[in-house]
Amino acid sequence: MPADEFFRRLEREPLSPVYLLVGEAELLIEEAWERLVEKIASGGARAFNGERYQAKDYTAAEMVAGLRALPMFAPKRLLMVRHIENWPEEQRKILVSYLARPFPTACLVLTLSGKKGLEKIEAAVAAVGIVVHLHSPSERELPRWLRDRARQRGKELSFQAAMHLAEQVGTDLQRLQSELEKLITYAGDNAAIEADDVLQAVSAQRAHTIFELLDAVAERKSGRTLAMLRSLLAEGQAPLQVLAMIARHVRQLWQVKSALEEGMPLPQAARKFNIHQFVAGKHARQAPLFSEAELYRMHRAICDTDFALKSTGTNPEALLENLVLGMCLKND
Repeated sequence: MPADEFFRRLEREPLSPVYLLVGEAELLIEEAWERLVEKIASGGARAFNGERYQAKDYTAAEMVAGLRALPMFAPKRLLMVRHIENWPEEQRKILVSYLARPFPTACLVLTLSGKKGLEKIEAAVAAVGIVVHLHSPSERELPRWLRDRARQRGKELSFQAAMHLAEQVGTDLQRLQSELEKLITYAGDNAAIEADDVLQAVSAQRAHTIFELLDAVAERKSGRTLAMLRSLLAEGQAPLQVLAMIARHVRQLWQVKSALEEGMPLPQAARKFNIHQFVAGKHARQAPLFSEAELYRMHRAICDTDFALKSTGTNPEALLENLVLGMCLKND
């Protein structure tokens, strides 16, 4: 079941004894949890319901004992166990045993990152409860996702505004939601939100910093490049998110460069690659600064860094610093 269907059904249907939230979209997982807490308990009663645990710190036997306790000031006892993929096989067996006969006075919420090999648990949940897939929208889906969110708040976000917001902020749903809230406040009584509103109200610092970083790379200014990188990390950006922003920028820069060299007009290239016209113009300015060989080398280095970030214990900041310093080298 996708997220939008889950939220609709939660409004009109009784609670299920078990929910399995599959995916890594933290914003959607938090929203699903909040809606479940609201449905079970309201007002002061919320303080007595809604316990949350991490599977790595909580056994399945403790989970069952917690669910057995009678609820306080609410019809059901609500309990969440995050990342059940971290449970070994013996813990999963206890969970499957519970799922065969869940307690009628409890509502169990499980989260699973999407790791393969837990199909038996998904099937056991589906037999007595609801499996919800909470995945982040793709880059192409983000504008529609933003427009839907704006409509839920009584605002009409234009497609160009949604595109520009996604370009400026990136793919982090929590940051996108935060910036959308700022836009809604900025719009005030106006029902429509246009691209100009995004330019005026939304912080573009991260996007500008990435462009500045690539400018510094083109000028072979390693010190300035490191300063741009550290600025992003100092903002609280996760290393993988920073890498994703650099990768996205290099990819779009390469796309725009190839299109322009083939004689394609910039507006057509922007439409073809689903890049906001404003951002495509900046890429067009940077395109002559990099050769095809350089962009290919950068792409390979980004892929290698991504693999290292996800598979080694090397300091993430050090890996990113090595990446951007390597990008400053001209060896083609």
